[in-house]
Amino acid sequence: MKKKIDLLSGYKKSIYYIFSYFLICAFAGWIFETTFVLITTGHFTNRGLFLAKENFGFYFKNLKSIPVIRSIPVVLGLPIIGIYGFGGCFIVFSFSRLVKKPILLFFIGMVSMTILEYISGAFCVYIMHKTYWDYSKEFLNFQGIVCLSSSLAWGALSVFTILFLKSKLALIYTHERKIKNYKKIIIAVMIYTAICIVCKYLIFK
Repeated sequence: MKKKIDLLSGYKKSIYYIFSYFLICAFAGWIFETTFVLITTGHFTNRGLFLAKENFGFYFKNLKSIPVIRSIPVVLGLPIIGIYGFGGCFIVFSFSRLVKKPILLFFIGMVSMTILEYISGAFCVYIMHKTYWDYSKEFLNFQGIVCLSSSLAWGALSVFTILFLKSKLALIYTHERKIKNYKKIIIAVMIYTAICIVCKYLIFK
């Protein structure tokens, strides 16, 4: 039986590769969370860096007195959630060798990603004074930032990422490299992502 070939084995972990992986994982995470919330609550929510709901008057309070401008909708953002992007990169770069040990992968991924989620949540709450998620009503939660169900989900996502998603992402990146000026495109998306982050967490806060 022939060994499976890792399509990314010949690639250096360049900024283009890492950011491409980040975007795809962050987008997959956005789809997952948005769909889950839609099913459980019946409402579509602007999650992550997706900012296309309100008008200028909502985000820029000093424009409320200008009738025309205040009603212009803000169409800005990307359908991505950063923690899934960072988490996906961390899982692949750190746990790929556990591909034949799914049980160990589950528990290591669960613990590692729970720590990452806690650090991210604590930073938002105690440094930025913003709460982007709240598990205070969930079973076995800690400070409302992490909980048992979230940790179990991270473990499952770690296994899913290594056993299934990694190979698919490798194929996607292989095709991306064939696109003309793909490096310039990725740089442009990186700059736009930075703009969205500034708008989300500094301007529209």
